[in-house]
Amino acid sequence: MNPHCHNRIIPAARRALALWLAFWVLAVLGAPSPARADSPLQLVVENQTFFYNLEHTNIDPITEGFTLTGNQTKTFFRYAIQPNVVVDVGAFFDIPFGEDDRVSSVDPIISLHWGFTEGWRFTAGTIDRNHPLHDAFFNDNLRYIEPIEQGFQIKADTRHLLQDTWLSWEERETQTQREKFSVGNYTQ
Repeated sequence: MNPHCHNRIIPAARRALALWLAFWVLAVLGAPSPARADSPLQLVVENQTFFYNLEHTNIDPITEGFTLTGNQTKTFFRYAIQPNVVVDVGAFFDIPFGEDDRVSSVDPIISLHWGFTEGWRFTAGTIDRNHPLHDAFFNDNLRYIEPIEQGFQIKADTRHLLQDTWLSWEERETQTQREKFSVGNYTQ
């Protein structure tokens, strides 16, 4: 082996090892993050693709089975008026698979969220439909069939309490029909 070649390889290996160690030290300890402006306005896109099968065997006289397949996209702007007051404005798109129409429904999303104390939030407008109730008490198909709820909701997620209380309008009052709404509570 040429001794001059050996003398050039060792320093190069040391530099490569030093760069590799510096990279991992920065990665582990946290490299300084680039500066960016914090904006009170955000664009939020939530998407859920689902396959929900309720085909039952030998219970057709009680209930007829069905399968739901589709895509639900919730796109909205979130604006923080204050650190504890947030407004959401956007649209919800329900796109079932296997249907003739690409978008079967579009619903508005308009919500005012107020975090009035640590772990507690009050919402008026479009509320969170994923209530933590057991399927025997609450029809969980509704998150796919009627995915948007409008009303009022108080939610808590603290060290000692999980709370979800809501009032949602199912039908608006007209001259020919009465108003219909549902009320629920979950406390743990």
